[in-house]
Amino acid sequence: MTSWYLVTTVPHRERTVARILRAFSIPHHLFVECRQHVWRGRLIERLHPVFPGYVFVACWNLWDLVRSIGGVLGFVRFNNELVVVKNHVIDSLVAASVDDVLPTPQVPIVSRFCDGDRIRIQGTGMFAGRTGRFVRMLAVGQALIEVDLFGRWVSVPADDRDLEIDIPRRRRRRRRRRREGGYRQIGSVAGVAAAA
Repeated sequence: MTSWYLVTTVPHRERTVARILRAFSIPHHLFVECRQHVWRGRLIERLHPVFPGYVFVACWNLWDLVRSIGGVLGFVRFNNELVVVKNHVIDSLVAASVDDVLPTPQVPIVSRFCDGDRIRIQGTGMFAGRTGRFVRMLAVGQALIEVDLFGRWVSVPADDRDLEIDIPRRRRRRRRRRREGGYRQIGSVAGVAAAA
């Protein structure tokens, strides 16, 4: 039965540590999940660690080798003793994942907007006061909207609290003012009317 330990890493170095552990053939798990981000106006999906800053490692008598890996800060300790992660915890995470990639839970997010709704952006951000159209919800409280920038629709994440429905304002019709005195008389007809 293998004992699993938690290795702490430098922020955003989990993949590098996992790659080096794989090169040394040390059993390890770096559990990741797929998350959506807006990058350069496009919606992309990237793998992010489920436990940022931690890698599960099964290393018995390899403490110094693991500690010498660049990006490793050390092992998680409690009262100066290494913390051992129970096997059933690792087994349940491995059973729920496919190649250490955990499935993204699909929770329906309720929104007050529908796809394609015209919205106005409130708040103090860069797009405050502009109009756009609602695309969909990214997460609870965060929406993906499209804003017209230089004649091109660009996808932008926005806080749901800064959005409101844009009701198009009706333009008031201007009434034509009529001239007082009726119609204007032209040329000789005016002279005839004055003589009579």
